[in-house]
Amino acid sequence: MKLSFGAICLLCISLLTSCNKSSPDNTPDPPPPVTVTITGVSPKTVTEGDTLTITGTSFGTDPAKVKVFFDYAGFSTSYTPIKVSPTQLTIVVPKSNSTALVPNPATCHPGIEVNGGDQIFSEVTFTYLYPAVYYTFSGVSARLGEFISLNGPFYKNQVADSIRVRFSGSNQWIRPIAGSDITYIDVREGYFYYKNVLIRVPADAHTGPIEVASDLLAPGKTDSSLTVLPLLPDPTPGVWTTRGDLVFVGHTSLSGKTEAAAFTINNRAYIATGNTGAPLDGYGTTDVWEFDPQYYSWRPMANFPMGHRTGSSVFSIGNKGYLCGGFDKNRVPTRDFWEFDPATNTWTKKADFPGKARARAVGFSIGNLGYIGSGQDTSGLALSDFFQYDPASDSWTALPAMPIERSSAFAFVVNNKAYIDGGWKGQIAPHPQSALTDMYMFDPAAKTWTVKAPMTGNVRTSMNASFVLNGKGYVGLGNTVSGWQGSKVVVAYDPPSDTWAPVPSFRGLERTGAVGFAIGNTGYFSHGFAIGGALTFKDTWAYIPN
Repeated sequence: MKLSFGAICLLCISLLTSCNKSSPDNTPDPPPPVTVTITGVSPKTVTEGDTLTITGTSFGTDPAKVKVFFDYAGFSTSYTPIKVSPTQLTIVVPKSNSTALVPNPATCHPGIEVNGGDQIFSEVTFTYLYPAVYYTFSGVSARLGEFISLNGPFYKNQVADSIRVRFSGSNQWIRPIAGSDITYIDVREGYFYYKNVLIRVPADAHTGPIEVASDLLAPGKTDSSLTVLPLLPDPTPGVWTTRGDLVFVGHTSLSGKTEAAAFTINNRAYIATGNTGAPLDGYGTTDVWEFDPQYYSWRPMANFPMGHRTGSSVFSIGNKGYLCGGFDKNRVPTRDFWEFDPATNTWTKKADFPGKARARAVGFSIGNLGYIGSGQDTSGLALSDFFQYDPASDSWTALPAMPIERSSAFAFVVNNKAYIDGGWKGQIAPHPQSALTDMYMFDPAAKTWTVKAPMTGNVRTSMNASFVLNGKGYVGLGNTVSGWQGSKVVVAYDPPSDTWAPVPSFRGLERTGAVGFAIGNTGYFSHGFAIGGALTFKDTWAYIPN
């Protein structure tokens, strides 16, 4: 069949029209739009420098054509992944570009942009831990077993149990001990400075930097390194040996103290309250410290709850310590009575002392009963009355008074008998006072007082320190009634022979108002103040008899 020329022309026009409709400019149609999605992230918690995996669809294969956004770092900043497949990419987690401290770990919604398309942000989230920022530790040096104090900014909702510390040379993460002070001070918006988080230096620690981490902060180095000091040698029998100072940088109480209260429980000594200067200078303290003789280390405990005290009386019964009276911050004697439980680190109010309000009384325990007596009242008059305390009934009983009134005396217990000596009688100036060296033995079974040999060999007769070892009472340091002249003299009393004998002199600076205690086969003198009250001490010295 032949087509006419006109038919051929019509066919050509039809074909040209058809071609023009499909591609008028000879450009192929674009591919259908690609839908980018984010379906998951792993891991769920990261910090700066970690690798994050993002899963989804339509990521492509060219990392250069993919941009990733992190809303904690700012929407305007994009980051390039290190590896991309159509359904998965990996990227190094960037540092926050914020110049301000942040209040909490960031909940991040990751975003993605592929080949210049729209920015897609996910409902899938992960948590970004800001790198740890810490100020410093309490000191640049410590011995194995000693405590150091972590001081720095944390989140406000941080708890001490979540903090972890790792020392150079050690593979273990150490958590803070019970008794850490986690009260905080606002530093900047969002960060809070914890004053005294306590960490014991482990036995495998080496000199070097310290790492810190927590449940809310990523691991990071502190601003200081720790120098591990050599251990202290064991005390030499017959020689007073220093056991180091009570030093806790970052804690509010760093000075020495005088007329503190000391008692022992379960091979630990506790030193509470006291004055940071000369007696009655108005600077009483509330702090309480635990002394561990194994490491010769100090640990802060719960403060005494009733404010500043000095010249209080103490004793311990079982696992509890008891503190009575003393001068308050206004130099007024008190009569309240408190129980301290080191296991729970708490103070509990007990029945008030029934006698006059007083300070500088003696306190001791025999068996399951406590005893407090003598001291001085609000007018400065020395007292002689005596009372017995029963913790089972939380009650007091009046006992026969001492034969002679006295204040600032010392007491020790040997074989269930108490021995009280020293101090002064009379009234504080302008009234006359008399120094005392006479000693009386108290028998709790008979409730009687018996004269014993007066103290000899020690010219200082008040504010002495004492302890008991191997059936003997050791008494030292102290001062005369006037002048506040300290001493280094130490003497020992032997009850069977009723005699006093000299002991090697104390090797620290002469002092008065120190405390004494014994743990195991070792006696200790600690704290006190120097002549004229110009210097208070925080050192501790040990003595083991030959």
